[in-house]
Amino acid sequence: MAYQYHRYDGHWEIAKMLMHNLPPPQEGGTVLRACLGYTEDSFPTFDMPELVMPFTDWGKYAYFLSTCLWGFEYRTHAAASRFIMECAALGIPVVSTDYSYLGTQLFPDITFPMDDFDGIREALEHLITDDNFRVQQARQGMEGLVPYSFTNAIPRFMKELNDRCQ
Repeated sequence: MAYQYHRYDGHWEIAKMLMHNLPPPQEGGTVLRACLGYTEDSFPTFDMPELVMPFTDWGKYAYFLSTCLWGFEYRTHAAASRFIMECAALGIPVVSTDYSYLGTQLFPDITFPMDDFDGIREALEHLITDDNFRVQQARQGMEGLVPYSFTNAIPRFMKELNDRCQ
């Protein structure tokens, strides 16, 4: 599971608790936690996840992310979330809070208010244990990305620019 969390003090604890003892996708399996996108000054030094990958080598980061099946982002402030866009492009469904704009747009069925801990946890478990649900969510995220593609964004930007400049 690839995940990110908001870098404010204490918010790592919430993400950690929500991921604690997730059920494995199959008997005897395990769910490895992979913290992605941290920087030297934002990574917690306690309760280290099994795998880590900073934003230092984009090739390695993209490859590493592409090996994940599920995503989780615990966001406590409003942002677009490049992490969710990257995951959606790779077919990785992401459970997130509704502070993530792209979470609400690409994965509305698995995006929750930040204090809906039961909903977040149930969605994480559902993604892990129900492969059909995971595939359906991944497809929804990939299809939802189409309006955000470079090819589609440029004409919208140019139209807006021309409308405002006239």
